[in-house]
Amino acid sequence: MTAELKDHAGHDPVNHKRVARVMRELKLFGYAKKRKVTTTVSDQKKPVFSDLVGRKFTADKPNQLYVGDITYLPIQDGSNMYLATVIDCHSRRVVGFSIADHMRTSLVQDALLMAKGQRGSLKGAIFH
Repeated sequence: MTAELKDHAGHDPVNHKRVARVMRELKLFGYAKKRKVTTTVSDQKKPVFSDLVGRKFTADKPNQLYVGDITYLPIQDGSNMYLATVIDCHSRRVVGFSIADHMRTSLVQDALLMAKGQRGSLKGAIFH
């Protein structure tokens, strides 16, 4: 707002503190960019695995191909919870999930264990 006022000629210069005070009094709020949340640490030394599905996320029958994802969920206190999901590519249904306040391996392992409990076995399946 202060920059916008400075760009328009024809009035006295305005201090950013005054603009902030007047905006507070009028209950006006400026746009604030959301802080970027870093959720992973890339380790360039770890091995890169081949793409077994060739970016084709379809399956002819159940229990052939599963995909997973981790989503961060901002909560009221400013921290994050993490949701890991396992989806069967044939039915497009979530067959396993896990929620935790961390993004460690156990988050995904718990989601896979739930999927195994739902489907009986994951033997021979591909998880992407």
